[in-house]
Amino acid sequence: MKANNVLLTYALDIANKLVHIDNVPNGLDCNCYCPYCHAQLVAKNNGKKKISHFAHYHAEDCGKAYETALHLLAKEILCERKVLMLPAYKNVRESQLIVFDEIEIEKRNDSANIQPDIVGICREKRLLIEIKVSHAVDEIKKQKIVELRLPCIEVDISEIELDKQKLEAFLLDSTDNRIWINNPRMETIYIQRKKEKAEAKRIKRLRLKTEQKQKIQQYKQAHPQYRLLREERCDNCKYSSVQEKFLRWIGSFGEMPEWVSFVKNLTPRQIVEDELLHIEYTHTSNAAFIRDDRYKKHYIYPKEKEEISPIHHKTYRFFKSIYSYCFEQYDKKCEYCKADFEYDGEYYVACSNQKVDN
Repeated sequence: MKANNVLLTYALDIANKLVHIDNVPNGLDCNCYCPYCHAQLVAKNNGKKKISHFAHYHAEDCGKAYETALHLLAKEILCERKVLMLPAYKNVRESQLIVFDEIEIEKRNDSANIQPDIVGICREKRLLIEIKVSHAVDEIKKQKIVELRLPCIEVDISEIELDKQKLEAFLLDSTDNRIWINNPRMETIYIQRKKEKAEAKRIKRLRLKTEQKQKIQQYKQAHPQYRLLREERCDNCKYSSVQEKFLRWIGSFGEMPEWVSFVKNLTPRQIVEDELLHIEYTHTSNAAFIRDDRYKKHYIYPKEKEEISPIHHKTYRFFKSIYSYCFEQYDKKCEYCKADFEYDGEYYVACSNQKVDN
């Protein structure tokens, strides 16, 4: 808060009612007392240089007068207006302005052994209203409220100035800084809707699964000589024409380089789609390497200034040819694919390639 906003502008009169500094005589003639410690106050509202305010008379500032006055002013506004803006409750109900038939101030609930700041009564239903200035509802009180299934809201006014007009606008028009401590009725509706949504999703999954099985069965009946495979398994087909050449090339090595043991069990699809081949650009030449399953580099084309053997040339050209061929074949229709369909976000094919495992 700003410095001038911490000045005490409200006090209690001899009738224990809140009064504003502008509505009382100057000095001790104001007959006002501190809202917190009840010490005598002096009204300083006759000056031209300073903002009018109350001050403790022959006593130190208790430090709680401002917060207490703010708390009392909020109660007074709600008691006078009988209106409060309620926040939304999860996805069940939007924020709404509630008009109370009656307001009770600090009326103790003996059965619950709690004393809420305010109780708003609307159509015989009671809403507990806690006003937060410095202290929030503690866990013990919250537990009692929940166990007794009492609806309760907490409104935080700690950032609002001690100004009746501004505080009234905040309570009646804003949904900021207020939370539900408990709302058993809305919580019951929320849980029920959550269960209904979960059940609806479960039923939908079962229905889609049943329809999917029926769809797959239809394709199996239409293509009994072929097997039904998912897309990621059928991707092997478009690389099948280079598969044998790839295996023959690996088998042609006399003295096996270190990385051959890693790549000999791979398919061209894995080499391309897993981005196994990497190029390092240097000033004078390019170096190429692959990474094994331990993420270790294996150079198939040497670094700069290293000896380049025929096997390096052959290896590098072969890897590049696999890349080129596979990318050229990507959009072509696979010769083994006899039927395909997409259902529920998944893609199926009837594949006649007997070399592809189920």
